[in-house]
Amino acid sequence: MGGAVKGPVCDHVCWYAVDLVTPEGVAVDAVHRQLFWVDSGSDQIEVADLDGQNRRVLIHTDLVNPRAITVDPSSRTLFWTDWNRDAPKIESSSMDGLHRTVLVGDGLRLPNALTFDPIMQHLCWADAGTKRLECVSADGTDRQEVHSPLRYPFSLTTYNNHVYYTDWER
Repeated sequence: MGGAVKGPVCDHVCWYAVDLVTPEGVAVDAVHRQLFWVDSGSDQIEVADLDGQNRRVLIHTDLVNPRAITVDPSSRTLFWTDWNRDAPKIESSSMDGLHRTVLVGDGLRLPNALTFDPIMQHLCWADAGTKRLECVSADGTDRQEVHSPLRYPFSLTTYNNHVYYTDWER
């Protein structure tokens, strides 16, 4: 499965997984002590305990190019983006991979970054194709454009009612 690394960055033991093809997004559920990640090479979403135990594939069907992932520990919901060039989308499921649903399926091109704001209960993303930063409620309703135009957004996070993002071309 992987190995452990101990060093100046890790107060404890950090683990890493093997048998990955192209891991991209990663998210931590600190409440339930789980790590989630997407692998765009194997087209799947995996989970393991923070100590590396209990690794398993959660979702392995109908994924073309999963990119970003985030979690809402309070509702035990997982959110991710899929760059599928024919039908990009943002989906959700329970943290056990059940109850999968498409939250956003229209008006996307390259949903590159994703974050969940637990205070506002909004899911926000930056799309490198549409050059927009947008948000929806956790159930996929109330879609709003937050900022546009962007150049090539790559990552984002929220804190204290603010959205922070990186842009490759600025």
